[in-house]
Amino acid sequence: MSDLELKSLKEKIIELELIIKNQNEKYDAYVESQKQSRKKYAEAQHLAQIKYVEANPEITRQRKLAYMVKLKETNPDKIKQYSHTAYLNKKARLKAQKEEEEKNKGEAISE
Repeated sequence: MSDLELKSLKEKIIELELIIKNQNEKYDAYVESQKQSRKKYAEAQHLAQIKYVEANPEITRQRKLAYMVKLKETNPDKIKQYSHTAYLNKKARLKAQKEEEEKNKGEAISE
């Protein structure tokens, strides 16, 4: 191959790399916009669920109870798993609360 052919091939490669880079940037921007729109939708749906639960506490309580009764019959291991997860979450929350109290106590003593 001659130097002229190599030069033209290198230019084409550079052009193609630029095109690929532009396409990747467009794709990344599209993905980010989709994430934002999903986030907005999820937040709106979550707020609607909270609003419903606050407006209908008795209905939601009955549904939760019926679900737990059904779960107890069909899959008792799941209840054990829920209880264990709740225990771990409570333990972590109490530990964080205790550390915060000690931190606040240490700041109050140093002042």
